[in-house]
Parts: sequence; structure tokens; C-alpha cells
Amino acid sequence: MRRLLSALLALGILAGCGCVAAWAWSYRWLRAGRSYIDRGIISAAQQSLFRFVRWHPAHPEANYLLGLSFGVRSDWSSALHHFQQVPDDCPEGVDSRWREGDVLIKLNRAADAESSLKHALELDPNCLEALRGLIHLYRWQDRQTDAAPLVWKAYEITEQEQRPMLMAEWFRFRFAQYNSAQTFGRLREFLATQPDDLDTAVALGRWSLRERQLGWARTMLEQAFQQQPGRTEARTLLAECWLDIGNGTEAEKLLVEWPETQRDVRYWRLAGRWQQEFAQEFESAIKSFQKSLASEPDDWQVRFRLADCLRMQNQSTAALREASEAERIRDITRYDNVREILDKTLQRLARIENRHAIGEFYRSIGYSREARVWFELALELDHEYEPSRRALEELKEHD
Repeated sequence: MRRLLSALLALGILAGCGCVAAWAWSYRWLRAGRSYIDRGIISAAQQSLFRFVRWHPAHPEANYLLGLSFGVRSDWSSALHHFQQVPDDCPEGVDSRWREGDVLIKLNRAADAESSLKHALELDPNCLEALRGLIHLYRWQDRQTDAAPLVWKAYEITEQEQRPMLMAEWFRFRFAQYNSAQTFGRLREFLATQPDDLDTAVALGRWSLRERQLGWARTMLEQAFQQQPGRTEARTLLAECWLDIGNGTEAEKLLVEWPETQRDVRYWRLAGRWQQEFAQEFESAIKSFQKSLASEPDDWQVRFRLADCLRMQNQSTAALREASEAERIRDITRYDNVREILDKTLQRLARIENRHAIGEFYRSIGYSREARVWFELALELDHEYEPSRRALEELKEHD
């Protein structure tokens, strides 16, 4: 009996040792998978990594590498599954969160993508990939106000040689004309995948306003605003919709109840329009339009409205000046002119004169910050380039 017990004990010890040896031996599959990923041999990488995760199903690096491998194959659902297995507090945590966000955009889960990308920034405020991911998402949703601070944050931490490409993306965001059917279709896909995505619902409302589908826009925007009345963009577009419909009473309610801490350029533009069209309080409208133009000096439509109000107040000289400026900006920003920059100038950013030309475009419509950046980018190619040096000095004089 004792001999039998001893034999069984010995076998147990040997089996245990064998398991430990196999567990340790399994790490060779992780090393192999890592090597195959680096060399782009995806099938071999997945075979090795799957062997490894049989022993270590929750291993962060293995799941991260599997996420990368499925991403290469455009298997977004599988990539997402493995990225989500990676905890925040491991070396691959931040990288997994922004990649998760990128994959979620591809899966048309825009709201979830925004949450993942913002979470990556909570873990690392200098995560450039998360910033650029949010900027890309906001382009689809036309959220320029939300994107602007992210662009400037990204500019600060972007390597010097990559900055022209970042600022070129920002130019396209603001001035390119995107295919309305394509954008409208993508937004519908976002909303179909996540029906409670209020930002996408608001974006659809915005596109409906542009297409003059006022009834449908009102329905979308009212629903979004009722669910989250603190959402400034929903309030903005709903007020604009009521103004377009001709219902000044409903627009006034939204303007009166607009929180003072959230009264930015969007508020002043709409307040001025209501004061001009419905209240005929031209003096108040002048002040509102001037505040709006302080933030968006290229809004030539607001400038024409300002000119009309000045004329109603018998300020003919000022009215003529503003109308002339509005015409000048309208001509500069005509899409034929902008398309020249989009199709040619932005494609040849290694040329110093092209960087300077973009700076001059921005300066001509009143955007000193962007102009200054492009002049500085020109000087990076040649510190003695006189047109950009002179332009920067002139901007300093007007600061």
C-alpha cells in the first residue's frame, strides 16, 4: 500500500513538473508570434499566438498582438474582441484603447469609438493617435467646434516634420466639400448601429438643414435636444431650424434659456439673426454679429447681415465697409479658389511658396493663428524666406 501511494505521489509530482515545464515552454509561442508580427507574417503569427493563449487566455500582450493581426486582415470584430481584453494598466493599455476606438469607427459604432478615444486621452493626455482619431470622427459629424482644440493640442505634440500634414488635414476639415450622399449615408450607418448616438443624430439634423429638409431636421433635433438639453450643438441647430421655418417664438425660447457659460459664437450668430429678422432690434443685432465675427471672421453671410443692420441704423459708411469686406471674403473662399489649394497647393507642401500661400489665404480671411503657423512652417524650410518673415512681423504688429 505504501509503495502504491509513493508511486502515485511520484507520478503526481512528475505530472505537475510537466505542466510547469509546458507552461514555461509556451512562452516561446509568444516570442514567435511577436517576431512574425514584426515581419508581417500574419498567418504564422496567429498560429503561434493562439497556441500561447490556450495557456494564457488573459495575457495582455498576446491579446494586443492578436488584435493587431486581425486588424491587418480587416477582421474588425475579432480585432476589437482582443483589444478589449487588454487592461488599462499594462504597457499596451493606451495603445489598445485608441486602436479600439479606431476599430469601432470602422464598425460604425461612433459613440463607442468616441468613448474609447477619450478614455485613451484620460490615460495619456498626449496620445497623438487618440487625438487624431477624434478629429477624424468629428469630421464625419462636422463637429468643427469640438475638433479645433484637439487640432491645436495635436499640433503641440506632433513631430516637426509631420506638422504640415496635420495642418493640411485641418484645412480639408474646414474647407473641403465632402460628398453629401456619402456623408449622409455614413451617418445613417452610425445611427442604425447605435440608435442612441445623439451626436450622430444632431449631425444628421445639420445635414438635413443644409439640404433644406426642415421637417425631418426639426424632428431629429427636437428628439436629441429633449434627451440632452445641455448639448449646445443640438440647441444651436434646433434654434437655426426654427429660424429657417420662420418660427421666431420657438427660436427665442431656446436663445433666452441658453446658459450664459455656453454662449459662444454659435449663440451670437443666432441671437443676431433673431434680433434682426423678428425683433428688428438692429442695434442689438449689430453687437451680436460683431461678437460672432470676432471668432469667425470669414463668415461673410453674417457680415452681410451686419452691413444690413448698420444701414438700418443710418451708419452708411460702416455698412458699405462691411458689405465690401463680405464680398471680398466671399470671393476668396469661393470653392473654385479653395479647390486650387486642396488639389495643388496641399499636394506640394515641400515647396516653401505653397506653405506661404496657405498662410496668406488664412491671413486674408482673418485667421491669424493658422496664418502664423503656416508662415512658421515655411520658415522651417528656409529661415531667411523674406515673404514669410515679413508676414509674421506684420501679424505681430496687429496683435
